[in-house]
Amino acid sequence: MNQLPSSKLAEPSLPAHLPDTADEAVFDTLNRLAEKPCVDLRSAPSVVDCRRAASLVPAMLSAGTEWEPAVGHATRLASVLPAAKSDDMDKALAITEMAKAFFEYPQTVAEWTASHLMASRRFRPVPADIHEAAKSRLVHLRAAAIVAERVISARQEAEVERLRLEAEAREEAFAKAEGRETPSERRARIASEARAAIRSPAA
Repeated sequence: MNQLPSSKLAEPSLPAHLPDTADEAVFDTLNRLAEKPCVDLRSAPSVVDCRRAASLVPAMLSAGTEWEPAVGHATRLASVLPAAKSDDMDKALAITEMAKAFFEYPQTVAEWTASHLMASRRFRPVPADIHEAAKSRLVHLRAAAIVAERVISARQEAEVERLRLEAEAREEAFAKAEGRETPSERRARIASEARAAIRSPAA
């Protein structure tokens, strides 16, 4: 278990190190694809965007939250959002308990969670609210990274198939121009011969 360093209450912190709007849009798209049984490349992000997402997520989850920023997130929330009537915890204690919750998560996840709670809550969150939002964010990011790798693989396979079909089309055209049997005609002939062999009784 992490040992919490002693600290005076930090000044309210501002969100930092968060992905930009374009990155968030890619994460959202990848998560929608995660709900489908197969990858739909028509609505999938580009390979460039997927590679960025696949590399960005591990980097986002690598750095833990230091105690001072954790206290800063908690202080900001407690300074702006009033406590609910059912929340009778002393403000200083509430800040400490919220800070402990933020302290458990990667830096970018804690930052996103603090901003999310600030924008979505009417009252001061309790640690359970922080854990719920942070864990949801972790699932969101990890799913995005997994689907990004799948999209990259699917697009690479699609590109290989496209090149194969183009090469076959060129060969078809050359064969017709030279009066030779084309690849499609050869496949049809072989299939016909195979069917005939199956139908014919053994000698």
